[in-house]
Amino acid sequence: MADQLRFVKEGGKYYIECTYPEIPEGYEWGLGITVFSKDGTYITYSPVGRNPKWLIPAEGAFRKEATDVTNIKDVDFITILISLDHLKTESLGKLNIVYSMDKSDMRAKFIPESGTIPIENYSSTFDFAKMFQW
Repeated sequence: MADQLRFVKEGGKYYIECTYPEIPEGYEWGLGITVFSKDGTYITYSPVGRNPKWLIPAEGAFRKEATDVTNIKDVDFITILISLDHLKTESLGKLNIVYSMDKSDMRAKFIPESGTIPIENYSSTFDFAKMFQW
């Protein structure tokens, strides 16, 4: 799914776009996106939560305006957690993506739930420029 997730700017507004890939029956995507500001505040976009302006769909495709992002210079970094969860056996792990706006920290790692599966580091091959266009 990371290949279908984008942070784009159009007409002076900031958007998060995603098209969830098809998955077998009995599975569901997990997606959480947190935008951290330089002042220490943050906004978390996910399919569950109390504030409707930060809710994103759990399937299909969406284009969500990040209305709280008004000046990209105020954003410090973005973290993303992506998982593919089985409704009975839960998750094998999470893809953790970290992107600092000044490019000082850019990471993409698969972190397994089980200690028997090694962590996979994709930082050197991940296309950060394709995802982060803010």
